[in-house]
Amino acid sequence: AIFRTYLSPLEKQRQKEKEPVVRNLPEFVNKLVLLLNAGLVLNSAFERTITESLRFREDDDDYFINRIKEIYVSVKTTNSSINEEFRKFAKENGTMELMRVSNIVNDNINKGVELTEKLQRESETLWINRKKNCEEKGKLAETKLTLPLMIFLIVLIVITVAPALLGL
Repeated sequence: AIFRTYLSPLEKQRQKEKEPVVRNLPEFVNKLVLLLNAGLVLNSAFERTITESLRFREDDDDYFINRIKEIYVSVKTTNSSINEEFRKFAKENGTMELMRVSNIVNDNINKGVELTEKLQRESETLWINRKKNCEEKGKLAETKLTLPLMIFLIVLIVITVAPALLGL
């Protein structure tokens, strides 16, 4: 029991870090695919996607955007490889979707596989998963609102019927 309560905050933090990744990754991969299809090299497409993601985001508390920013700064300051930094981020985060994208990029660098087609398919899968997650959250919110709506309906019926009963 003590061990479980000790890990609970860590598990909550890890889940809190995974949600923004799953939410923002489809958009990030889509931009990457568009730039690759436009003729950019992988490193240039990565840099451009990262800078575009940073430019249009004002919220500093988004975990995915902050980590991408750290990767970008690390690559610029240490002259390391973007794909290796991205792979480290994927391993640290442990999100399955991010690991798949990272593996696709690394397979392209190591084996020379067709990158844009694989990333396009992965992007479609990510968007479908994001849509399913949104539907699940909507159903969960609907379920959570059922009890307050029932109470509100009962109060409304009592307020409507009470004057009629008092008049008898």
